[in-house]
Amino acid sequence: MLSFLFIAQTSFGVQLIELQSEVQAPPNSSLSLWDLVEPASAKNANDIQSKLVGQSLMVVPALGERTELSFQSIADHLKLALSSTDRLIYKFSIPRRVTIQSQSPKLTKEVVSEILKREWQALCDKCQIEILDVTLPIGEFAKWQMDVPKTLPRGSFNLPLISYDPTGKESRFWVQGRLDILKEVPIAQRALYVGERVREEDFKYSLRSITHATDGAPSKEFLVGGMVKTPVAANQVIWSQNLLREKALKKGDMVRVITQGKMWELSAPAIAEQDGEVGDTVTLKNLSSQKKLTGLVVGKGEVEIK
Repeated sequence: MLSFLFIAQTSFGVQLIELQSEVQAPPNSSLSLWDLVEPASAKNANDIQSKLVGQSLMVVPALGERTELSFQSIADHLKLALSSTDRLIYKFSIPRRVTIQSQSPKLTKEVVSEILKREWQALCDKCQIEILDVTLPIGEFAKWQMDVPKTLPRGSFNLPLISYDPTGKESRFWVQGRLDILKEVPIAQRALYVGERVREEDFKYSLRSITHATDGAPSKEFLVGGMVKTPVAANQVIWSQNLLREKALKKGDMVRVITQGKMWELSAPAIAEQDGEVGDTVTLKNLSSQKKLTGLVVGKGEVEIK
């Protein structure tokens, strides 16, 4: 152990606070200076507890992983957390290195729901993930981890949970449940019929479940002016498949070819050698050189060349 003394003992006396050499904490949680304090020394640090709690050191690694904090790193954080007056009073005994080991939180429905919601929310930032139900295996699980897939399930899920006994032996269990995925999607404000052009007042965006959706919702730019291909009842979601994907250009059309950088844009005319919709890659013929070009259809009569 190394002792870190801010300033020599004064008339106030010195309160000794020892820090732990090994700390266990829940994975992905925030670790503060207070988390390092030895329980036996906690009473000596009561007056500065809020300052130590407020000084974050790091994010605890994922379950089963460990990392280390150096003496110097901890000392630097103590200097940031404490005032000059505090430094007259408190002496810290700091190990050369402090090992941070992630530990399993208690296995509860609330903990599992929070983990699943956090992991799946990251896969769809414009969605709202709701965990509706969780069923846990029966038993006591001191050390465990759950394999959360990087894809959103469609309604129900059945996920492996790995439990470790004191010797490190693994056992496999299952966590089951249901979720709902909500997202802002366009809702028809009236019945839309085949052949109609969608107007801006014909729809509004509202939060609806897309958990079992097999199609995506079109953007506002694609909706306004789009032609209805299949009818949509009032108060129903307008999906991309309900609209006709019209050609942005046809073979033989004169098109505008653009290429651009951050501060510039160049354009030139060309002839389309095939039909194309927005997002398609098409072949063009340069009018001046007669050379073939390939580009991405980005709008009506517009093709971008990278």
